Amino acid sequence: MARGKVPDMRLVLVGKSFKGDDSLAFASELGVAVVGEVNRPQLIERYRSARIFVFPSLYEGFGLPPLEAMACGTPVVCSNAASLPEVTGDAAVPFDPNDPGELASILEELWNSAQMRGELSKKGLERVKLFSWKTCADGIQKAYAEAV
Repeated sequence: MARGKVPDMRLVLVGKSFKGDDSLAFASELGVAVVGEVNRPQLIERYRSARIFVFPSLYEGFGLPPLEAMACGTPVVCSNAASLPEVTGDAAVPFDPNDPGELASILEELWNSAQMRGELSKKGLERVKLFSWKTCADGIQKAYAEAV
């Protein structure tokens, strides 16, 4: 949908696939670049080179990939399912993962607005500062102190 309105937009799928997953073959037929699993430095380069990072997950325990993309300065468009809104806060553009039209509209608008992408990038870089091992340890220590 979005590529019809923004012909120079390219979708790249990065990550582990599952045996027997016919969706990858279908994606390739649609012109989607299927990269597959990559090592850490390659993943970071993919995040940094992306104009927009899209995370359409329906089920997530935490949702680390959107934070990884934010840490690389990449604007994030993220499903509003599960824990993702809590994790990404206002540093990502949320969408209903069951509404491809909504996602297409968001992508078109964001693709064409360097200002919006810049704002999301800045918000993302600030948001990831909330998620560190030190912050986690401090929170646990505080919880124990309050419990005792």
